[in-house]
Amino acid sequence: MYWLKKCSSSLALLLVGPLCFGQTVLWQKAYRSGYPNETGTPYGESAKIANNRYVHAGNVYSQVRGSERAYFLFTNARGDSLGTLISNTGLGAVSVVGNGDGTFTWLGAVDTITGPPPNNLQHTLVKMSAQGQVLWQRNFNGLRNGRSYAGGQIRMLRTPDGYLVGSNTYVYVNPTGPGRLEQQAIDKFDNNGRLQWRTVLPAYAAMGLGLALQANGSYVAAGWALVPTPLTQSGYFSLDGRLCEFTHGGDTIRTKRLGVEGDFESIERVRPTADKGVVVLLESQARLPPNSPRMQRLIKLDSLWQVQWDVRVDANPNASVGDIGVTATGEYWLAGSALNGSVYGVGFLGRVSATGQRLGNTFVPLAVAPTGASFVQLLHEPGDPLLAWGTAEVANRPGPGVAPHTQRFFSAGFGNVAGPFVPDYCRYPPQPNAIYAQPQPDSLVLQQLSGAGPRYAQNVSYRWDLGDGTVLERATGGPVRHRYAAGRVPGPGTAVRLTLTNNLGCTATQALYPWGRPTAAQQARAWAGRATLWPNPAT
Repeated sequence: MYWLKKCSSSLALLLVGPLCFGQTVLWQKAYRSGYPNETGTPYGESAKIANNRYVHAGNVYSQVRGSERAYFLFTNARGDSLGTLISNTGLGAVSVVGNGDGTFTWLGAVDTITGPPPNNLQHTLVKMSAQGQVLWQRNFNGLRNGRSYAGGQIRMLRTPDGYLVGSNTYVYVNPTGPGRLEQQAIDKFDNNGRLQWRTVLPAYAAMGLGLALQANGSYVAAGWALVPTPLTQSGYFSLDGRLCEFTHGGDTIRTKRLGVEGDFESIERVRPTADKGVVVLLESQARLPPNSPRMQRLIKLDSLWQVQWDVRVDANPNASVGDIGVTATGEYWLAGSALNGSVYGVGFLGRVSATGQRLGNTFVPLAVAPTGASFVQLLHEPGDPLLAWGTAEVANRPGPGVAPHTQRFFSAGFGNVAGPFVPDYCRYPPQPNAIYAQPQPDSLVLQQLSGAGPRYAQNVSYRWDLGDGTVLERATGGPVRHRYAAGRVPGPGTAVRLTLTNNLGCTATQALYPWGRPTAAQQARAWAGRATLWPNPAT
């Protein structure tokens, strides 16, 4: 094991070994797809799908096949390849989430609409098993019927009760003309991919670049909105960095604009923080002077969305931060790429303190990708190393018709880092509050006036166990009427239970005893059933 390191804005020729921040580079790898004559595999996004198993999604191109396909790479937590999957269900995967049971759901585009390109694309949401079986697929194409097609930025957030999707769609105002309008919707789908609601954002907006679930039960979307400005001629416009918080039902709670009026700003990422606030990655470019360098800033907002600190984090004017992560100690990790000296496209890892102090950047020109590398996403799951994933331009072996470089998936793992911050979504669980009436000896009428827990949480599941084997599961909390069959009317000690689940995935149960509480004998039998006999240590 060997390394050269230097903690400054100058080049750090790091191969494998400790970085200046104290963490250790565990590996660096690039991956082939196995697709015949692949010409590139642009990276999209990664997700953990099971213990020690990750899926990494993107696209694969082939000279022979002449087409684009959704491509998936499976690895363990150390970046070892466990297999690949190329799907014919879509043209490419741009976002992917795990479902906690080994399955995963991805978001991309599919060619299904009759008409010439690009008027033939829809968004698609696909759930698949790790073996490649399509469990369901839902296609959707934006905001209007008629001439429109999927495009632009698109991202997805896994929620306990489904999927939150931010997707752009180009809508042609004139069905036969060239003019188009770019709009975006935030769509909420249930666990089976059925659309529950849609919030349409103003024209020329992209508010799904960053999505987050807050511990108060709300969702936060980050991005930009195009606005006209009076600072110059009437045709001039600018981009405003925007945050929007909304309820589980899609109603807006509040919005916030970040940046300088007249400049170009976009919020690329948003992450929850331990103080119930958020941290955002803002990309900006000044209007004047012309051709001003692009800058990226990390901005910490408190629970009221007041700015606590604002620090520039791009490594140099030619750098780009791809993702941010929050640690359990309150520090922040940054991952991206930069042009550094004569080296083209090196990856870098940065760190910022809990109070907004830059702790330095380390450039990582990788041996496996001498012509360029870019970190796009950070993955930091409890118990696993810090993972940086992205794209590398890898040199090919020279040959007739062979491109000098191929774009491939690429990863690096880092050890000796603080654990990730994980929001405590169930600190305030739902509060079931059920009541009952018995209009007849064999009948029950049940009603509930339950709370969902945090301020903006909403109960999404009401499960009634009626004591005779009947179980009712509902999405709303209306009254329940039940008549028991002859000879099956419960007696004393039989419980009727209401179990609530809110949109944060938290549950709570209340037991009612309409026919009397358990007798002393019943309680004794219940305790005896739970008892465990241990050997007498004296014998």
